Amino acid sequence: MVNTMKEKYLSEIIEKEWDMFTSVNAINKNAPCLNNKREFTIVRLSHWMVYDEDILKSYLDDIDGFTREGRNIVAEKYAWMMETTEPKHFSTIRHLLRPVSEEKQQLIEAILLINKYWYSHITRELPNTIKYSREVGSLQDKIDNTSVETYMRGEFNTYSEKTLRKILKYYLLKSKEGVNIPFEIIKNQVVMEMR
Repeated sequence: MVNTMKEKYLSEIIEKEWDMFTSVNAINKNAPCLNNKREFTIVRLSHWMVYDEDILKSYLDDIDGFTREGRNIVAEKYAWMMETTEPKHFSTIRHLLRPVSEEKQQLIEAILLINKYWYSHITRELPNTIKYSREVGSLQDKIDNTSVETYMRGEFNTYSEKTLRKILKYYLLKSKEGVNIPFEIIKNQVVMEMR
């Protein structure tokens, strides 16, 4: 049962992303959660739970904007990830994607810089926490193992500047508070996996 506005937004995001995710065929054929809604929900919900209502609402607006244009925000995220994992293939589809503005690029790089710092702390202080997860930097990308950086860049390329500004502001606030967002996501995921 949905009790708060945040829970409502989370529920809407997961349902809309699941619908888009399951409609992506060739790009996602090897994704382990393609036929497992529970696993998909845990991964995506653990990610979105860390954000406030304002960011969630802004992202829902992004999804709705894509949908109105007949686009699939999830498919485009995976397409953007190919920029480093499959550059030859990416060069044949890049023209189909929304262009990334200079402002958006700067926002993404600022967010990724903070995120890399947080991940370096986890790797250094709690190495067993991420032992079995993705590599952190895009230099380690392989066709079958996309780094955190590439995954996030692909995802952020689909967000509006408005949503990215909100996320950057939130990251800066959480950083000042001593909160490590990736660690919070990992904790959320572990708790949900144990249920």
